Amino acid sequence: LIWSDDVKEKRKFVFKCSRFFEFRGSSTETNIHEEITLLLSSLAKHDGNAFVVKGIFNIPTVNAVFNLLLGTKIRHDDPDFHYFISRLDMIGILPNPIMRACVMFPPLLKWVPPFLSGKEKIESFFKVGFSLVQKYLDKLSVGHVSNQPRCFADALQDKIDETSSDMSVFHSERAPIIFDLLFAAIDTTG
Repeated sequence: LIWSDDVKEKRKFVFKCSRFFEFRGSSTETNIHEEITLLLSSLAKHDGNAFVVKGIFNIPTVNAVFNLLLGTKIRHDDPDFHYFISRLDMIGILPNPIMRACVMFPPLLKWVPPFLSGKEKIESFFKVGFSLVQKYLDKLSVGHVSNQPRCFADALQDKIDETSSDMSVFHSERAPIIFDLLFAAIDTTG
């Protein structure tokens, strides 16, 4: 995880939820198996012939991560999802190490000049990713019942709702936390 030491409580919460929601259990294995089956069937269409692979990210892998965090699968033909994947690919091949550092640690943008940091590209990527996460969180919120979490995002919402202290690390919205986790998980699987 890319969080600093001042948010140990968030890390503990993530690990607690990973046990509760079986991030390594049979339901997760089933989801991954389904996504890999879809990936292999798309590869089979090439009949063993060589073909160009653009980018390092694919829809089944990213969808499996979304499912772990949001408890939902995204349609493989969703245009917003395709656009998000293309942006991930862009981030994965950044030739400028300074720009990549700014992607991994956005506070650097305060000190690095925009022409070196690629600030506009970074901001556009984060807006696309954040809006996709928010879109699915909004759908998830419709059926949310307090203290009956269906997935990590629901459990996080319950934790935020029960937090009364302004000093708590859980005194924020869940979309930025989910997006940070999603981005970190995707980056480590790429």
